[in-house]
Amino acid sequence: MKKPLAFYVGWTVTFIFSLKLYSYADLWLMDYMSRNYGSSWINSFPRSLLEFSFLIIIGILLFLLVYFGFRFEPTRKSAMLEFVIIGIPVFGLALLPLMNHLAYLNHFHYPEFFPTWLYRSPFTRTYAAIGGLLFGYELLLFIIRMVKCTARVRV
Repeated sequence: MKKPLAFYVGWTVTFIFSLKLYSYADLWLMDYMSRNYGSSWINSFPRSLLEFSFLIIIGILLFLLVYFGFRFEPTRKSAMLEFVIIGIPVFGLALLPLMNHLAYLNHFHYPEFFPTWLYRSPFTRTYAAIGGLLFGYELLLFIIRMVKCTARVRV
């Protein structure tokens, strides 16, 4: 049980760190390009390259989650553990656009559990799309594992 726990916690920390690093790198790059090159088409190329590399890193992280996630023997406890450690944070990402609307209704008071760099990023929609995809994957995987574990107990 310790190996899956360490893997899922490490994966979630790496995922959140990559989002934070991408957000800061993009803001720095946007500021640097606008100060040095002004408003021109050259501003969009480095940011596009950064986004391209970020999506490749997310794809690699998703592959690692699938590859190593299926190497562990699924039990009810490990399925719940994976869903809680990975599913809940990515569900929060999927809710980012909704949180922006709720903050607008609440006079721009964001919930305390959302970090500032996350909801002020120009890529909130990208984060939400990635979070929605990962949450859908985790939810269906959780249901499949719970059904398999229940069927194994009955036999």
